[in-house]
Amino acid sequence: MFSYYILAELLFKRTLGKLFTSTHIVTTSDDTPTQSKLLLRTVLRFLPLEPLSLVFSRRALAWHDRFSGTKVVYLNF
Repeated sequence: MFSYYILAELLFKRTLGKLFTSTHIVTTSDDTPTQSKLLLRTVLRFLPLEPLSLVFSRRALAWHDRFSGTKVVYLNF
């Protein structure tokens, strides 16, 4: 799973889920994320209880987005 996330996000800035939902990853300032931000985002996904981070978030940001300085946005076509 780690390889899937890191390769998809580093190469395409999207996973298959983001492709189907027409979303992609940007920084909190709406710039293209650096490779180090994407790597950190992927590593943080594997923290124990990370999926529960959305339950306790006021801004609907999971830990992997909050601590890597990224967010998921809809694509404008």
